[in-house]
Amino acid sequence: MKKFLLGIILIATCSIFSTAAVFSPKVYKLPNGMTVVVVKNSISKTIKVGFAVGVGGADSISYEVYGVPHFLEHLLFTGSKNYPGDAFRRLVTENGGSTNAYTTHDNTVYYTKIGADKLELMFKLYSDILKNLEITDEKVKAEIGVVLSERQMRYEANPFGRIMEAHRRSLYHQHPYGFPNIGYPHHIQNYSREAAQAQFDKYYRCPENITLIISGNCDPEQVYQMAKKYFGDIPAKDLPKRQRPQELDRKGIVTHLKQESDRIAMVSYWLSYHAPNHRGPNAKHFFPLLLLEQIMAGNETMRMYNKLVRKDKLATEASTFYNSNSYDENTEFTFNVTLAPGKDLKKLKKALAEMIVKISTELVTEEELDQAKQDILASLAFAKDGNDSAFSYFTLLSIGFTVDDIENHPESINKVTREDVLAAAKFVFADKGPVATMTVYPKPKADKAATTKTLDTATKKTKSKKQEHNAKINKSKK
Repeated sequence: MKKFLLGIILIATCSIFSTAAVFSPKVYKLPNGMTVVVVKNSISKTIKVGFAVGVGGADSISYEVYGVPHFLEHLLFTGSKNYPGDAFRRLVTENGGSTNAYTTHDNTVYYTKIGADKLELMFKLYSDILKNLEITDEKVKAEIGVVLSERQMRYEANPFGRIMEAHRRSLYHQHPYGFPNIGYPHHIQNYSREAAQAQFDKYYRCPENITLIISGNCDPEQVYQMAKKYFGDIPAKDLPKRQRPQELDRKGIVTHLKQESDRIAMVSYWLSYHAPNHRGPNAKHFFPLLLLEQIMAGNETMRMYNKLVRKDKLATEASTFYNSNSYDENTEFTFNVTLAPGKDLKKLKKALAEMIVKISTELVTEEELDQAKQDILASLAFAKDGNDSAFSYFTLLSIGFTVDDIENHPESINKVTREDVLAAAKFVFADKGPVATMTVYPKPKADKAATTKTLDTATKKTKSKKQEHNAKINKSKK
C-alpha cells in the first residue's frame, strides 16, 4: 500500500512538474556585464549568497603553475584593501554565518550562508575582494604551505588518492582534465604572486565572467539595486577565451591500473568511458545519459544493484558516475562495483560487461524509463526546498549552461525516449569504447610461517658466508 501511494505521489509530481519552471529566478544584467541571479524563498530566514567565476583548474594560465585557480581560491580569503587579514571570515562568523569555496576543473565558486538581513554586509565584503584584492609575496608563501598540506592529505595520505589521480591521467592524456585541480607538488612550489595576480586579472576582473547568486528570503528588485551599487562600478572587460587542448580519439586504447594497499579492505573495480556533455557536438545525448545513469544505478531498485548485488550476490555495492557538469566535450561515464567477499572478480567483470552490452543493444523498458524520469523529477521538486540547491544549480551558468537549460530541465527529461537512451548508450559504450579501468585490492597478508622460514634461511646463509669469510682471513694470516 505504501509503495502504491508513493507511486501516485511521484506520478503527480512528474505531471505537475512537467509544465512548471524549477526555480523561477529573477535574472538581471548589470551594465558592466555581470549576471545577477535571485531566487526568492520567503519561507527561509536566511540567504545563501556568493558568486561563480568561469575559471577552473583547466584554465590555469600555464602548465608550470597548473592549479593556480585553486590556489587563488585560498588567496581570496587572505584580505582586501578595506577588509585586511582575516576580516572577511571574522565578520561572517561574528554575524552568525559560515563561508566556503571550491574549485572544479571548470569553475570556482564562493558562498556564504547567513541571515537575510546581512546581505549588504556580504555585498561589501565580496565586492571589495573583486575590486581591491591584495596579493603579497608573504601571503603566497604562507598559502603554498597550506595547499601542499591539503594535497598531502587528499592524495599522498589517502589510500585511494594516488590511484584516483593516476586514473584521471589515464582518462585524459591531452586535456587538462587529466591533472588534479590542486596541481602536482612541483606546480604548487612554482606558484608566485605574479602568477596568482595574472590569473586573477584575466578571469576575475571581467564582470561578464562572474555570476552573482542570491538564494533565500530577499526582495529581487532590492537585491538588484544593491548589486548595482556595490558591483556596478567594476569596469567592463572582454570575456576571456577558454582555450584548452582537446582529447584525441582513444578508441581501442584502454589503460588498466592496479593498486594493492593494506589500508583497503575490499576489492573494487572501475570502468570508464568518454561521454559527451551538454554543449558539445554530441549534446543530444546529454539528457538520455542522465536517464541512463539513473536506470543503471540510480538507486537499489535499478539494474546494477538488482542483478549484481541482490540476484547474483557478486557485489556489495554498484554505482555509476556521469560527470554531467563539464565545460568541454569528453567528460566521463564510469561504472564502479565492489566485489563481495569470497566471490570471483572475473565473474563480476563479466556480469558487468554483459549488462553494458545489453543496454547498448536493447531498448530499456517503458517502466524503467518512467521510473527514472519520476526519480529525477522528484529530486528537482525537492530541490526547491531550502537555499542550497537553487544556488548550486545557477553556478552552472559559469560552465556554459543557460537559465533556460536549468528551468526547462523537467521538460527536457520528459522528452527523452527509449530510442534516445539506446542511441546514447550505443554511442558511448559501443562506438567509443572504454578508455580506462582501475582495480584496487587489499594487500595480501604475509604468511607468518613462511615469513619466519624465509628469515631463518636468510640468517643461516648470512652466518655461513660470515664463517667462510673469517676462514679465508685466518688462512691468509697463516
